[in-house]
Amino acid sequence: DVERSRGLGDVYKRQVYLYILRILKGGKNAFGYKKLGVGSIICHPMRIIGKKYISIGKGCYILDGLRMEAVSCWGKDNYNPNISLADDVRIQQNCHITCANKISIGKGTSILPNVLITDITHVKEVGKSLDQTGLTIGSIHIGENCIIGMGARIMANGKDLFIGNDVVIGANAVVTKSIEDATIAVGIPAQMIKKV
Repeated sequence: DVERSRGLGDVYKRQVYLYILRILKGGKNAFGYKKLGVGSIICHPMRIIGKKYISIGKGCYILDGLRMEAVSCWGKDNYNPNISLADDVRIQQNCHITCANKISIGKGTSILPNVLITDITHVKEVGKSLDQTGLTIGSIHIGENCIIGMGARIMANGKDLFIGNDVVIGANAVVTKSIEDATIAVGIPAQMIKKV
């Protein structure tokens, strides 16, 4: 029994060693992600669905309360989602990212608390619940070194939405149209008010 417990201890040590090695090395299949970069931290609690469709670059820091969903099927339809965070992305508390097609977030971008980013729009049909209806999908590309203000909503609404580099999105803004580089955008719907 002593020998057997010693053997189990060795197995446990090996598992811990491999776990730490995966954290340090990151890369493909790290904890089920498509890619998890070296030095990236994701705080608990969190809800992440479809890790195999999610790539996270190096040095990303994601605070607690994240809800990130890569939707590969809805009803009878199948999708091929792709969520990509470049290096050094910062995501604050309680953000919600939902993707059935493509969402990419550029290097050094900061996303403040309570932000929604989605390339999905639910199709409303009279007499049907949300679970019984289909999806309209678009795509979202957020450039490098952007700041997405607290409570902002970025929604593709069936279109391809491009937010340029060095863009500042104001708090509680609702973004439904593309925004050019080095611009400040505020309001509902978000309007470009000046250059950075």
